[in-house]
Amino acid sequence: MDNILKELIANKGKSNSGKTSSLKYLMIKCLENPKFIPKHATRYFSYDPKTMINNLKDHWLTKSGNVSDITITFQYKNIIICITSYGDSLNGDILPALDRTIKKFGKCDIFVCGRHSNNDVHSEFYVYNVEHITSVSKERANKDNLYEDENKASADEMYLKLLTAINAIA
Repeated sequence: MDNILKELIANKGKSNSGKTSSLKYLMIKCLENPKFIPKHATRYFSYDPKTMINNLKDHWLTKSGNVSDITITFQYKNIIICITSYGDSLNGDILPALDRTIKKFGKCDIFVCGRHSNNDVHSEFYVYNVEHITSVSKERANKDNLYEDENKASADEMYLKLLTAINAIA
Protein backbone atom coordinates (compact mmCIF):
# COMPACT_ATOMS: atom_id res chain seq x y z
CA MET A 1 0.00 0.00 0.00
CA ASP A 2 1.34 3.43 -0.94
CA ASN A 3 1.74 6.12 1.67
CA ILE A 4 -1.13 8.46 0.91
CA LEU A 5 0.06 10.87 3.58
CA LYS A 6 3.76 11.30 4.28
CA GLU A 7 3.46 13.47 7.40
CA LEU A 8 0.72 14.25 9.88
CA ILE A 9 1.33 17.05 12.36
CA ALA A 10 -1.29 17.10 15.11
CA ASN A 11 -1.62 20.09 17.42
CA LYS A 12 -2.98 18.26 20.46
CA GLY A 13 -4.58 19.84 23.49
CA LYS A 14 -7.68 20.13 25.62
CA SER A 15 -10.75 22.07 24.53
CA ASN A 16 -10.26 25.84 24.55
CA SER A 17 -6.48 25.57 24.82
CA GLY A 18 -5.89 27.71 21.72
CA LYS A 19 -5.35 25.02 19.08
CA THR A 20 -7.42 26.83 16.45
CA SER A 21 -5.62 30.15 16.98
CA SER A 22 -2.24 28.40 16.93
CA LEU A 23 -3.10 26.76 13.61
CA LYS A 24 -4.23 30.09 12.16
CA TYR A 25 -0.95 31.70 13.29
CA LEU A 26 0.83 28.82 11.52
CA MET A 27 -1.11 29.65 8.34
CA ILE A 28 0.04 33.26 8.63
CA LYS A 29 3.67 32.16 9.05
CA CYS A 30 3.36 30.08 5.89
CA LEU A 31 1.74 32.94 3.99
CA GLU A 32 4.64 35.20 5.03
CA ASN A 33 7.11 32.80 3.38
CA PRO A 34 7.08 33.20 -0.43
CA LYS A 35 8.02 29.51 -0.87
CA PHE A 36 4.54 28.56 0.41
CA ILE A 37 2.16 29.22 -2.47
CA PRO A 38 -1.53 29.34 -1.48
CA LYS A 39 -3.52 27.09 -3.80
CA HIS A 40 -6.91 26.78 -2.12
CA ALA A 41 -8.80 27.94 0.96
CA THR A 42 -12.25 27.15 2.27
CA ARG A 43 -12.81 30.86 2.91
CA TYR A 44 -11.39 34.23 1.90
CA PHE A 45 -9.05 32.83 -0.76
CA SER A 46 -6.68 35.07 -2.66
CA TYR A 47 -3.51 34.30 -4.60
CA ASP A 48 -2.00 37.31 -2.87
CA PRO A 49 -0.57 36.17 0.48
CA LYS A 50 -0.91 39.64 2.04
CA THR A 51 -4.61 39.70 1.18
CA MET A 52 -4.99 36.20 2.67
CA ILE A 53 -3.28 37.32 5.88
CA ASN A 54 -5.55 40.35 6.14
CA ASN A 55 -8.59 38.15 5.49
CA LEU A 56 -7.53 35.73 8.23
CA LYS A 57 -7.05 38.58 10.70
CA ASP A 58 -10.27 40.36 9.69
CA HIS A 59 -12.32 37.18 10.14
CA TRP A 60 -10.49 35.73 13.15
CA LEU A 61 -13.67 35.46 15.21
CA THR A 62 -17.18 34.41 14.31
CA LYS A 63 -20.11 36.68 15.11
CA SER A 64 -20.63 34.67 18.29
CA GLY A 65 -17.05 35.38 19.39
CA ASN A 66 -15.53 31.95 18.72
CA VAL A 67 -12.36 31.59 16.70
CA SER A 68 -13.42 30.81 13.12
CA ASP A 69 -12.13 27.74 11.31
CA ILE A 70 -10.48 27.61 7.91
CA THR A 71 -8.49 25.20 5.77
CA ILE A 72 -5.69 26.37 3.47
CA THR A 73 -3.77 24.23 0.99
CA PHE A 74 -0.27 25.30 0.01
CA GLN A 75 2.25 24.13 -2.52
CA TYR A 76 5.91 24.19 -1.51
CA LYS A 77 7.91 23.14 -4.58
CA ASN A 78 6.16 19.86 -5.50
CA ILE A 79 4.87 19.23 -1.96
CA ILE A 80 1.16 19.69 -1.18
CA ILE A 81 0.46 20.84 2.38
CA CYS A 82 -2.99 21.15 3.90
CA ILE A 83 -3.44 23.02 7.18
CA THR A 84 -6.86 23.02 8.80
CA SER A 85 -7.80 24.78 12.00
CA TYR A 86 -10.59 22.29 12.54
CA GLY A 87 -9.92 20.00 15.47
CA ASP A 88 -13.17 18.86 17.05
CA SER A 89 -15.03 16.77 14.49
CA LEU A 90 -12.88 14.10 12.86
CA ASN A 91 -15.49 12.79 10.43
CA GLY A 92 -17.41 16.05 10.02
CA ASP A 93 -14.55 18.46 9.34
CA ILE A 94 -11.00 17.12 9.60
CA LEU A 95 -11.05 14.08 7.33
CA PRO A 96 -13.24 15.85 4.75
CA ALA A 97 -10.59 18.63 4.58
CA LEU A 98 -7.90 16.03 3.93
CA ASP A 99 -10.06 14.15 1.41
CA ARG A 100 -10.90 17.37 -0.49
CA THR A 101 -7.20 18.16 -0.77
CA ILE A 102 -6.38 14.68 -2.07
CA LYS A 103 -9.25 14.86 -4.57
CA LYS A 104 -8.37 18.37 -5.78
CA PHE A 105 -4.56 17.95 -5.99
CA GLY A 106 -4.18 14.19 -6.37
CA LYS A 107 -2.26 13.98 -3.11
CA CYS A 108 -1.60 15.56 0.25
CA ASP A 109 1.97 15.13 1.42
CA ILE A 110 1.65 16.94 4.75
CA PHE A 111 -1.52 17.43 6.77
CA VAL A 112 -1.67 19.66 9.85
CA CYS A 113 -4.70 19.72 12.14
CA GLY A 114 -5.82 20.10 15.73
CA ARG A 115 -6.88 17.14 17.87
CA HIS A 116 -7.91 16.70 21.45
CA SER A 117 -5.29 15.31 23.81
CA ASN A 118 -7.13 12.02 24.24
CA ASN A 119 -7.51 11.32 20.49
CA ASP A 120 -5.48 8.47 19.01
CA VAL A 121 -4.26 9.97 15.74
CA HIS A 122 -2.56 6.71 14.74
CA SER A 123 -5.88 4.89 14.55
CA GLU A 124 -7.84 7.93 13.30
CA PHE A 125 -5.61 8.30 10.23
CA TYR A 126 -4.78 4.62 9.76
CA VAL A 127 -6.46 4.35 6.33
CA TYR A 128 -4.12 7.04 4.97
CA ASN A 129 -1.06 4.87 5.71
CA VAL A 130 0.76 7.83 7.28
CA GLU A 131 4.51 7.55 7.02
CA HIS A 132 5.27 9.78 10.04
CA ILE A 133 3.16 11.36 12.77
CA THR A 134 4.31 14.27 14.89
CA SER A 135 2.32 15.68 17.80
CA VAL A 136 2.76 19.16 19.18
CA SER A 137 1.37 19.53 22.68
CA LYS A 138 -0.82 22.61 23.13
CA GLU A 139 -1.34 23.79 26.68
CA ARG A 140 -3.45 26.79 27.57
CA ALA A 141 -1.45 29.65 29.06
CA ASN A 142 -2.11 29.94 32.77
CA LYS A 143 -2.47 33.73 32.51
CA ASP A 144 -4.90 35.33 30.05
CA ASN A 145 -2.41 38.05 29.11
CA LEU A 146 -0.04 35.31 27.87
CA TYR A 147 -2.67 33.46 25.84
CA GLU A 148 -1.80 34.86 22.40
CA ASP A 149 1.94 34.62 23.08
CA GLU A 150 1.48 30.91 23.88
CA ASN A 151 -0.59 30.42 20.71
CA LYS A 152 2.14 32.06 18.61
CA ALA A 153 4.83 29.95 20.33
CA SER A 154 2.85 26.83 19.46
CA ALA A 155 2.61 28.03 15.85
CA ASP A 156 6.39 28.56 15.81
CA GLU A 157 6.92 24.99 17.03
CA MET A 158 4.58 23.60 14.38
CA TYR A 159 6.30 25.70 11.71
CA LEU A 160 9.68 24.18 12.60
CA LYS A 161 8.15 20.68 12.48
CA LEU A 162 6.60 21.55 9.11
CA LEU A 163 9.93 22.71 7.69
CA THR A 164 11.59 19.54 9.00
CA ALA A 165 8.91 17.44 7.29
CA ILE A 166 9.34 19.36 4.04
CA ASN A 167 13.10 18.80 4.11
CA ALA A 168 12.60 15.09 4.79
CA ILE A 169 10.26 14.76 1.79
CA ALA A 170 12.12 17.01 -0.67
